[in-house]
Amino acid sequence: MRYAWQSNRGSRIFHVGVDVKRKAGIAIPGKLLDERVHTPLATLTIITALVLPPLSAIGGYELLAQPLGHITSVISAGLLYIGIVASVAAFMSCSIGISGVGAAGEAIFVNLIPLFTAGIAVLTLGERLGLVQLIGGLLVVGGVTLTSSRG
Repeated sequence: MRYAWQSNRGSRIFHVGVDVKRKAGIAIPGKLLDERVHTPLATLTIITALVLPPLSAIGGYELLAQPLGHITSVISAGLLYIGIVASVAAFMSCSIGISGVGAAGEAIFVNLIPLFTAGIAVLTLGERLGLVQLIGGLLVVGGVTLTSSRG
């Protein structure tokens, strides 16, 4: 896999981390990640525990190269939100949704994520949607409508 190395150093480290995590998922013995033995959340926890040490080493190097600034309460609240709501709660909600509508149903509605993201950005950040975003949103809604309609 080739990466566009014309990005900043943090982006490159992120891509390396994603690649390491993907390869760790391939290299781990099958029984350890067997869905019949572990729940998806347990499987994700196992992969995270295996990948966290090397990524922590990379993060430690990054802290040495560029120390953190002052951590405010807003930054702490943001980190808690990312750690609890955006990762754990989102994963659990997705799992509950899949158990309700099935994987095929979830695969259709996951396409609405960019639509909700754009809507939230408009409402909370004051972003403006251009013609391309509006056309894209209409295409997404049309595609979801076509694939979810019976007959």
